[in-house]
Amino acid sequence: MSNKLSQRNHTIPQFQIKNWADAAGKVWVLDNETQEIYQCATTNVFVEKNIYTTRVGPDAEKSDVYERWFATFESQVAPLFRDLVERARLNQPSELSPLDILLFKGFLVLQTWRTTESQNRIVDFDSEYFSEVSRNQRDFDIQSMNTLKTGSIFLTDEEFTRFEESNFQAKFAAGELPGQTTDFYEFAEEHGLVCWVISNPRRSVLLGSHGCCFIEKKGTNGPLVSPPMFPVAPDIVLTFSECPNKFNRLGHQTSRAEDKFVKNLNKATIKYSKRVVAKDKELLEKYRRC
Repeated sequence: MSNKLSQRNHTIPQFQIKNWADAAGKVWVLDNETQEIYQCATTNVFVEKNIYTTRVGPDAEKSDVYERWFATFESQVAPLFRDLVERARLNQPSELSPLDILLFKGFLVLQTWRTTESQNRIVDFDSEYFSEVSRNQRDFDIQSMNTLKTGSIFLTDEEFTRFEESNFQAKFAAGELPGQTTDFYEFAEEHGLVCWVISNPRRSVLLGSHGCCFIEKKGTNGPLVSPPMFPVAPDIVLTFSECPNKFNRLGHQTSRAEDKFVKNLNKATIKYSKRVVAKDKELLEKYRRC
């Protein structure tokens, strides 16, 4: 990555999007807001401007430190994704070390709050919430920085609140708010992974701009929501398991069960995401009518 400020921020990594691309490096996209279906290069999908850009002070220059951090993290996990996909398709276990598995799971946890849609799902972006976050962040900063310097930069609570609001999205996406990173790794350590392989080549899962999706099930006390589902290829889906520290691949499901799983997953992806990617146009047209 060059020294030039990166303002085009990809919320879904390129190594993942490319699994849906054709030989020319293009994917089919459904814009859920306009209902338009179009084709474009992988570099031009799931891009938002400056959502990871921060400022280190009220009058400071913009920084893309989080975008660069994401790029470094992605370069570490990309080979792990490739290994898992290749081996899963051959019905072979992935030969990942415990550290690799933790890194892999940590990346997936990060994806659950990295996108705009996931942030809107997790928290209410209102002024009262921002004010509370700002006060907590200021207390954290004062403990970890020079108190006089902090006090001289932010003269009033209102000034600090405005500054924090402008940086909140990037900090939230990177897990940089107090306690967030700790929770991130604790969840990754305590949960295993399940890999679903879609055996029928005619079935294909969609990739949404949400980064993951949640299948809703009806329960006695209202709807139940599945653990986050992560499509990593048109025929590969990862999800967290209830069994700690296990990295399993499930065998092929029955035809009916697999049909139902793919259908529910794609509907959930459409529901949660502003834009959705598929390998072919016909699949998007099918779910656009739903």
